[in-house]
Amino acid sequence: MYRPSARQFTTQIRLKHRVDVTVNGAPKPIYEDANPALHLCEFKPFHGMEGIKAGQIGAIDGGTVTMWYTPGVKASDRIILDDDTDKVYEVIGAPEDVENRHMYLVFKVQRVVSA
Repeated sequence: MYRPSARQFTTQIRLKHRVDVTVNGAPKPIYEDANPALHLCEFKPFHGMEGIKAGQIGAIDGGTVTMWYTPGVKASDRIILDDDTDKVYEVIGAPEDVENRHMYLVFKVQRVVSA
C-alpha cells in the first residue's frame, strides 16, 4: 500500500481549471480557480532541460506533485506553486489515482522558462 512520508503535504499550491471562452468566434482558454483553490501537496522537482527553439534559449522545469485526492483534476489544468505567479506549472498527462483508493493523486507538471 502507498504511504506518504512524514514530510509530505507541506507545499501550498493553487489549482486552476481551464475554461474555453469564445472570443470573436474563436475559442480562447482562460484559467479559473478550482473550488477549493488552495491545496497542500508534496512537490519534488524531477528534471531540467535546456534547448534552443526559434533561435532563443529556453529551459523546461518540471516536478512531481503528490496531493490528497481531488476529483476533477485534468491534464489541461495549471497549478501555481506557493501562490507565486512566476511559478505557473502545467499538468502533464492524466493524474494517477494511486491504487484507485481515492486517497492520493500523483501527477507530473512542467513549465517553460526563458533564459
